[in-house]
Amino acid sequence: MRYMADHFMYAAGSDFRNTIRVGIEMSEPVDEAVLRKAVDRLPLRFPYFSVRLVRENETYYYEPNDEPYVISKDGRAVVLGSEESNGHLVAFAYRGNVIYIDSSHFFMDGGAQFPFLKMLFYEYLKGKHPEEEFDTSDIPQPGDVIRQEEMTDDPYPTEEIPVDFPELESEPEKIFLLQDQPQGYENSGDWTSFRFKVKQADMMQYASSADGSPATFVSSLIYRAISALNPENRLPLVCGMQHQFRRALGNPYSHSSHVRIVPITYPDKVRERDLGTINTIGRGTLLLRASDEADSHSINEYLRNKERLQKMTVQKKQRMVRWIVRSSIGTNTFEVSYTGRVRWSGLDRYIRCFSPYVDLTLSGGISAEIFALGEYFDINIMQRSSDGKYVDHILAQLEELGIHAEAEAPEPFELCGFQAPM
Repeated sequence: MRYMADHFMYAAGSDFRNTIRVGIEMSEPVDEAVLRKAVDRLPLRFPYFSVRLVRENETYYYEPNDEPYVISKDGRAVVLGSEESNGHLVAFAYRGNVIYIDSSHFFMDGGAQFPFLKMLFYEYLKGKHPEEEFDTSDIPQPGDVIRQEEMTDDPYPTEEIPVDFPELESEPEKIFLLQDQPQGYENSGDWTSFRFKVKQADMMQYASSADGSPATFVSSLIYRAISALNPENRLPLVCGMQHQFRRALGNPYSHSSHVRIVPITYPDKVRERDLGTINTIGRGTLLLRASDEADSHSINEYLRNKERLQKMTVQKKQRMVRWIVRSSIGTNTFEVSYTGRVRWSGLDRYIRCFSPYVDLTLSGGISAEIFALGEYFDINIMQRSSDGKYVDHILAQLEELGIHAEAEAPEPFELCGFQAPM
């Protein structure tokens, strides 16, 4: 079955990739043969992810792709949509104890990806440890009846949602931008990941006391680090907070990407405030800007843009959708994303660390990903440079608060490329 691609896919290309890599470190070396069997079973439950992107006249479609998913043995990132990935928009790799899953963020977001990952690790661990028993009650498996809401290629309403809620002002016209984070894919060899773990109980004890959340707490730490290390700056800083809007869409099962960026502005006057107050300010802003009513404006804007794009050529669609993406992301000093607590059904006994890696050309130069795993938060702060001064400051703040962090050595990372259909 062929179905129409989401219009955000028109933005994707070799010079506008928006690919994402998830690295999952296991407690033991990866078994290639077992991984191959697990990966080969994924299309039986998730046929809508086993596709290739094709062009017919001025329209992109997804077509079933029966070629096997590619698994790179050395952890290498391939070019999605090309022969290198067998035309797939998803690819896999492994190195040592780590399994990597690569995809287009235009194609799927974390909410759509997690059930896919959960089945992968269930199939892998079932093959690797047949003696183990896992709670399979909410693990996707071949033979499941797939909901229509999950399969649909167009989860959006046919008409705009009535909204009795004003559109909020965007971020300030002039904000502080980091000058020590080189831009462009040509500098992606310098992209560096700084990963550390903190106990959920320790961090939430502090964050909750300030009516905060994991996302706003980490945002506050990054804000204070950037402010302290750029004392001459008086412009506001803006955190772009990733937020999924499936609830406002009314379809929690959609397999498409439904992410928008919520800006949290830190004006210079909060520089001297304590961390708890800064955290509270961020949480209040997030609650207001990430409401269902605010999300409904994004849904309505999607519908209006869909109408505008219908009669355009692919080249015009590409230019317009890239402009839409950049406008919706806005200009941010840094970004934060928190996936939220997820149910692993016992699979996490074999998982040591969970780390998403994102395209930093669409960021202000620093992006943080937070993932809850077991009793810890896995925090991955990515930069477009290898200078660890900001992360050192963040770790020092945690130490002052009595929150112990287990830090990994910094490491470079790479992401997949993307090839659009000709």
